[in-house]
Amino acid sequence: MSFVIDSSVALAWLLPDERGQAADALADRLVSAPTVAPAIWPLEVANALMTARRRDRIADRDVDRMLEVLFALPVDVEPPSGGDTLARVVA
Repeated sequence: MSFVIDSSVALAWLLPDERGQAADALADRLVSAPTVAPAIWPLEVANALMTARRRDRIADRDVDRMLEVLFALPVDVEPPSGGDTLARVVA
């Protein structure tokens, strides 16, 4: 069964002070279940990593390593939706 992840899950995988058993269990599922993320997911993760860097939670070299890990994950990021989707949601 496939599942959808959000930025909080990716950050729990990447940031040392965010790790936990629930996130680890989801990481284990990556190899056996199709995983999808919303189009905004990479932007949210990048923003959180930059914020963590500015707050000295991680070093510059950590950001590059974390991005490499993130790009290697078997996650299908949904393409951005157009204005027609927004109109349907509002309606």
